Amino acid sequence: MAHVEKRGEGKYRIVERRFDPVEGRTKRFVSEPFIASSKSAAEKQIPQFIHYVDTVLSRQKDHDLYFYQFAQMWINDYAKPDLSPKTVKDYMGHLNNRILPYFKDIKLKKVTPIFCKRFFNDLNEMKNMRTGELLSGTSKKRIHELLSVMFKTAVNWQLITSSPIESIKAPKKNKAQIKIYELDQLKVLMESLNTLKESELKYKAFLLIMIATGMRPGEIIAIQESRDLDLETGVIHVNESTTYVNASIGSITKAPKTEQSVRSIYVPNFVVNAVKQYQEYKSNSMSLKKNFQESGYLFIQDNGLQMHPTTVSKWFPKYVERIGLPRITLYGLRHSSATLLLESGMNIKAIAKRLGHSDARMLLEVYGHATTRADQEAAAKMDDLFKVE
Repeated sequence: MAHVEKRGEGKYRIVERRFDPVEGRTKRFVSEPFIASSKSAAEKQIPQFIHYVDTVLSRQKDHDLYFYQFAQMWINDYAKPDLSPKTVKDYMGHLNNRILPYFKDIKLKKVTPIFCKRFFNDLNEMKNMRTGELLSGTSKKRIHELLSVMFKTAVNWQLITSSPIESIKAPKKNKAQIKIYELDQLKVLMESLNTLKESELKYKAFLLIMIATGMRPGEIIAIQESRDLDLETGVIHVNESTTYVNASIGSITKAPKTEQSVRSIYVPNFVVNAVKQYQEYKSNSMSLKKNFQESGYLFIQDNGLQMHPTTVSKWFPKYVERIGLPRITLYGLRHSSATLLLESGMNIKAIAKRLGHSDARMLLEVYGHATTRADQEAAAKMDDLFKVE
């Protein structure tokens, strides 16, 4: 317990014995001598000195953290305040399933580049818990990105002097095999949407927007009628995106990650007509229900609140199977739209802007198959032009 000792006429100091968890022993902490009118006056300085000792012990403890202790600090003090809930959820999955089982018994300062290299070597033999297949290159790259951010933060917090993962080469991402629809398949889909019931008009409007614009599903769900829709000029303004995190948090609607994702897109007349048809159904049928609440969103549930982000993504694969088309994801429609625009010869920068990509290089990386096919067709045309009889 802290107490005051007199060190001369009008001079005092504070002494406290505390256990140091780093050194594993009780230590004596002594303040600098200070002037006070009496011992009782000097005792008023005890709380401030105790706070100082607490801070010193805390910092010493931080510098000798086990990795799992640092990971908890990083989640609470960095990830949760600064990152999106969806990103935190993704990182927590990698931490709990892959990283912590390997790193949990080592102190943060003892993590070396060779330790990290062996971890990634072992990661090559680990399997996806859901599919039973080996971890994809994309997952391994994501784990590398996570550890890089964590160790960089540890350096910034002065818990370590350098990042042990800095010299470890990041795994390569898998090149995704994107399943898309060709033009004739898209026509089959669009024709079938005309046969949907009134209560399913939301699906028709949603899918036609996606085919015509290549917008992300979350961007479509976040469309607000008064703010984002201009049907007179045929423009949709993209200002926000909605993401489902988990059951406890639910959905989050916020501005997109990049400035390029905030954009305005012209839409064809068939989209304008489909949206008006859906709006008319909402006005005549849905809004008259007793429990209806006006939310302002274009795509809504029966009670008027914003549509759940998984509603269309769950319905779509079953529907395309029913009409005889191969199963693709909603993102497959976005890719289909981009592929059609590329094959039509539209300017690549204009397509990137329409899709909300940060640059045209990303577009070529994702949709390189379309430019390859267009190049092959160009070669065939040249062959026909200069064919020798």
